[in-house]
Amino acid sequence: MCMLKLLSVFCLCLVLNQCSVKKALYRRQEKVKLEIPVTYALGWWSNQDKLQIDSFSVEILQSTLSLFNTKSLVAYTIRGHLPYQGEWKPYIQKIHINEHFIPSEGEYQTAEEIDLTPIVNVQVDHSKTGGTEYFCFTNQLYVHSFHWGENTVKFVCGKMEKTIQVMQKK
Repeated sequence: MCMLKLLSVFCLCLVLNQCSVKKALYRRQEKVKLEIPVTYALGWWSNQDKLQIDSFSVEILQSTLSLFNTKSLVAYTIRGHLPYQGEWKPYIQKIHINEHFIPSEGEYQTAEEIDLTPIVNVQVDHSKTGGTEYFCFTNQLYVHSFHWGENTVKFVCGKMEKTIQVMQKK
């Protein structure tokens, strides 16, 4: 009888341990906060010449990389202005994101590059006769590590670049 109780307690502990491992492995990814919608497709962008990027920053919000987690949450903030004439007022419609590896000669890819391009659109505003529209937005993005150890991620927005490094541990 005592042996049966001991065996049932052992099995219960084993099942509970398996459930907690599954939760850690299959934790749902939280949705990122977006102030401006994101696109990965190219389109008809006829007003990009108006875009002026004044400042650009990237911040790591969460990076708990481990054997079962290869994602870090970052936030990027883009500030700029859009000069215009007439009644066609420009605004930032969405942001285009392009992710790719920077080629290297080593065994591993040494860096990832993420290009961020705010997409300019226009709308008619009969009360305006020109001026400057200022914008500032912050979006979040999950970046993935791509090998063990230090991972370098370079963000590019216009002519500005920011680099972050995340450490992938076993």
